[in-house]
Amino acid sequence: MDNVFAIRRAVFIHEQGVDEAEEVDGLDPLSSHYLVWFDGEPVATLRLRRIGNVCKIERMAVSRSFRRRGIGRALLDHVLADFRYEPSRAAVILHAQEHAIAFYEKAGFKAEGETFDEAGIRHRRMLRPA
Repeated sequence: MDNVFAIRRAVFIHEQGVDEAEEVDGLDPLSSHYLVWFDGEPVATLRLRRIGNVCKIERMAVSRSFRRRGIGRALLDHVLADFRYEPSRAAVILHAQEHAIAFYEKAGFKAEGETFDEAGIRHRRMLRPA
C-alpha cells in the first residue's frame, strides 16, 4: 500500500492540489487495489470498491512520467476484465475528472448528469452497465 499511496499523493495532492484529508478518506481497507509496475517501478494505481449492487472505480492515477503510454488504458482494461468474471457482476461507476471523460467513454462508460465539484476539481458521474 505504500506504493499505492505514493502514486496517489504525487498525483492528487502534489499535482492537483487535493487536500490530504479528502484523499485519505478511510475507505481503502474496504477496497480492492491494483498497482502497475514498469521496469521495477510502481507507476499506476486504482481502487475498486463495492457499493451495494455496483462497483466504483476510484483514485485512478498514473505517475506523470508514465502518462500517454497506454498504461492507464491497460490498467482499466485489466480491472474491467477481472470484474467481468465476478459471480455477482454489477454495473461499474466512477467520477471522472472532466478532462478524462473521453478516456472512459472509449472503455464503454457513459456520462450521466451534470458536472459537479469533488475535491475542488470538476467531475462527471459515469456508468458502465453490467
